Amino acid sequence: MISVPQRLGLIIALLMACIITVSAQAQSSRGKPRVPPGMDPGGIAVAVIGAGVDYTASEIASRLARDGEGAIIGWDFVDNDANPYADCRSLPPSADCPSHYVDVLLSHAPTVRLVPLRISTTAPATMVGAVLFAQKSPGRIALVIAPSSDIREFLLQAAQRVPTLLFVGITPSTAPAVPPSDLPDNLIIISDPRPHVVGEPIARIAARHAGAAADLLALAPELKPSDVKKRLAEQPELVRERIREIPPHPRSGGILEKHVPRPK
Repeated sequence: MISVPQRLGLIIALLMACIITVSAQAQSSRGKPRVPPGMDPGGIAVAVIGAGVDYTASEIASRLARDGEGAIIGWDFVDNDANPYADCRSLPPSADCPSHYVDVLLSHAPTVRLVPLRISTTAPATMVGAVLFAQKSPGRIALVIAPSSDIREFLLQAAQRVPTLLFVGITPSTAPAVPPSDLPDNLIIISDPRPHVVGEPIARIAARHAGAAADLLALAPELKPSDVKKRLAEQPELVRERIREIPPHPRSGGILEKHVPRPK
């Protein structure tokens, strides 16, 4: 005879099977590629909150955070499925392809693992869901690349509510600057290009900050977000000094990251 707990377990299992089946059908209907098979690569986990990533690129697929069965630790909060995919070919030429700043992140910190979370800045619920997911994930850093007029307030609230994550985000150049003293200890905001990287999109500058933070945590996992932020402020060379040619991205032609030393 099946006990009540066993019956509940069977019911839950059936419901999960139905959800997975419906999700798989929805993914197929949207025409998004499935996540390539693989295993968790280890390393400091960085939640990448934004337009998604092109996980069909081998250098990105190999660094995806995964569970014990090889399933991706990530989510598409727009389509409500496990394929947070971004196709650079669907973006206008003026847009900075998400895979570009992920390439920069991996160039700066090759051993990070990625927790991709796709959101829409016009749907606040997707943004909130991504932060809650990142909080429960292995992530130590949240790189938020979501240009929006309201993104600054969102970053401030997210950092205050999730103090265990170091948030690195960008704000439009037209937004009023926030004095550093007014920012939470676990929030870094990039609002305009620095003099030594004139012309570099701020998304890539933010990605280098996230990469430098991951490097610090890899060396000293016990560091708190506030400690990491303080060290980056005290040692700006950790963010600047990297020169590495990364493999060409199948849809971008690759990037050569050059960090010009600060003039003396």
